[in-house]
Amino acid sequence: MRPSTRTRRDVRHPDTTATRDLLAAARRDPAGGWGPILDRAESRLRILLHFRMPAALRATCEPDDLLQDTWLEASRLIDRFEYRGPGSLQRWLAGILENKLLHAERSSARIPRTDKDVGPAAAGASRLAAIFRTRASASREARRREREDLVRSVIESLPEELRRAVLLRVYEGLSGREAARVEGVDESTMSGRLRRALGACAFRLRGVSP
Repeated sequence: MRPSTRTRRDVRHPDTTATRDLLAAARRDPAGGWGPILDRAESRLRILLHFRMPAALRATCEPDDLLQDTWLEASRLIDRFEYRGPGSLQRWLAGILENKLLHAERSSARIPRTDKDVGPAAAGASRLAAIFRTRASASREARRREREDLVRSVIESLPEELRRAVLLRVYEGLSGREAARVEGVDESTMSGRLRRALGACAFRLRGVSP
């Protein structure tokens, strides 16, 4: 008997089943189930924010506040998320982060932000605290931050078109077709750029433990 379409897709993309399991856990427990999703996606979102957040905005808004607002919004909207294959969760989270960033830029342009304007609303503080209690240990968190810094420096060293390819495909979760459309090139060109970018990153990161 031939395997079902879903079985063939899951075999081809091992990440599919794991991501579905993570989402199911987060929906069952909106606070405690988020730890593994944090571990998987937070570094990518932090690196994406580094490249997308204007320097002027950093004077009035902390990147970690935008990330925390993103996690809080994601936990609130998780039941609306529809899994559409590998990359779709990252794309959804990156979209929420982009909206938070745009809102922060508009707010900053209108009026100066004060300390009370920064960070999640008080109503969501307890949920956010519960979410972050499930994250990695302090030592693992420190190692993750060190790796983030290294990965960020490697991406910064890439030629601009290769850097954009990595950000669009890996950190924003766009498909090859979507990324090619953003860049105004064909899919084969985008595929080649991504291949060269990932090869350069892998060479620079060789021997670095995850």
